[in-house]
Amino acid sequence: MQISFGWASDIGKKKPANQDKILVKIGDISGCGDFGLFAVADGMGGMAAGEKASAIAMELLKKWWEELTPEKPAGLNVDYLSNELQKQFLLINEQIIKYGAVKGITLGTTLSVLFIFDSKYALCHIGDSRIYKVNEANLTQLTPDHSYVAEQVRLGRLSVEEAQTHPKQNVLTRCLGIKQEIKTFSLCGTVKNNDIMLLCSDGLYKNLNPATIPGIVKNNIKQDTNMQVIAAQLLKKANDNGGTDNISLILTCLKQESSFWQRLVRGKCKVVSKFRPQK
Repeated sequence: MQISFGWASDIGKKKPANQDKILVKIGDISGCGDFGLFAVADGMGGMAAGEKASAIAMELLKKWWEELTPEKPAGLNVDYLSNELQKQFLLINEQIIKYGAVKGITLGTTLSVLFIFDSKYALCHIGDSRIYKVNEANLTQLTPDHSYVAEQVRLGRLSVEEAQTHPKQNVLTRCLGIKQEIKTFSLCGTVKNNDIMLLCSDGLYKNLNPATIPGIVKNNIKQDTNMQVIAAQLLKKANDNGGTDNISLILTCLKQESSFWQRLVRGKCKVVSKFRPQK
């Protein structure tokens, strides 16, 4: 299997800075195909603080990847990866808190991470960024929103429509960098050929009705459009609908063969990296 991917990140139309960060890492093992690490973080705490919080998350994940990349697949399985991701979340949380203490500021970030290996996935998540699975005409949200309004909806105290305009819709109940003790959400599953996974910050789904995403993806897949083009189209539609927040997303798809441009980028290297640097 080969992993096809596309990504986009934009400041939007209302924010003075982009506090989102994204990370894409692809490796391959002879005889086993591609494996990949994908992450989206949405920082908070003022412009510089929010950018730093999400940047710390990506820097530590990048370091973990560089130490993890194996020569052989032995020992690399979803249970191991799930445990390792949870450890990384604890480390990132600790480092953000330490940074805030030194600087005398409060900062935090959401973080949604997906690892795909051998047609399986492990994910770890905290906050209100999201991970979806797109399959034909269906969009399945794999991660819960750790926000005040989402919890009220789950408790039956708010409708989905009421939550969208509630004054506390941006209040998070869980994130990294605020409390010493954190509770993450973890999930393992299977990815089939042509399944598409979407990671995004809240700027995408708050400016683009999630129900429209499968149609956009499906129509472009029929035209053999690659993931990068689809990612750019989703970003444009979210901006056209207001662009009220930073917008970041990653699309991944398992395929029997990789597209020409990705084979060209990969070349002789075993690892392909797309790291969104701090602005």
